[in-house]
Amino acid sequence: MKSLSVKAIKDKAIDFLSARNTRERALIVVLALVVLVAADFLLIIRPIVGTLFDAAPEISSLKAEVRSLRDDQKNKALIAKQFSEMGDTLAEREQFLIVGGQDQQLLESLSSMARESNVKIVSINPIQGKDAADTSYYSPVPFSVNAQAGTHDLGAFLSRLEAGKTFFRVSNLRIMPNGLNPEKHNIEIEVQAYRKA
Repeated sequence: MKSLSVKAIKDKAIDFLSARNTRERALIVVLALVVLVAADFLLIIRPIVGTLFDAAPEISSLKAEVRSLRDDQKNKALIAKQFSEMGDTLAEREQFLIVGGQDQQLLESLSSMARESNVKIVSINPIQGKDAADTSYYSPVPFSVNAQAGTHDLGAFLSRLEAGKTFFRVSNLRIMPNGLNPEKHNIEIEVQAYRKA
């Protein structure tokens, strides 16, 4: 089969249309236009519009990010000042954490607070396995304290813990009666200090 040239196809189409009456010609031209518009929509317009709709959320996100970066650029001096202030605040608060081998110092501090509050510490034990998987920059150092104290003495001890030089968080507190001395209670306190890595 020979390939037809564009001129030959055009001539055949004109001959085909010339052989038809006016109404048939109009219907064929309208049908050709409908096919052309449908093909244009399906092959060109629809994919472009679909791509624009798919990209719209990303474009709006990028626009918001650009606006934010422009605002940050305008406020660069303020951001630097706030960053410096936050660094100072962080350094100040890190003084309440344990660093390196200060565990002995921590226990001495705890014993001193207990003595000042008239609380008798019976034992201090590390809590094994609790938060052991924590490898963050600030890791908890959990331990339990068994002690004997009166109600007011316990309150004074907890107050000293809260206001002390080292940050402590009481995670559990149990008060039980002491059968030998009704004025004192047996106390179990789970405490966490935090170590800076």
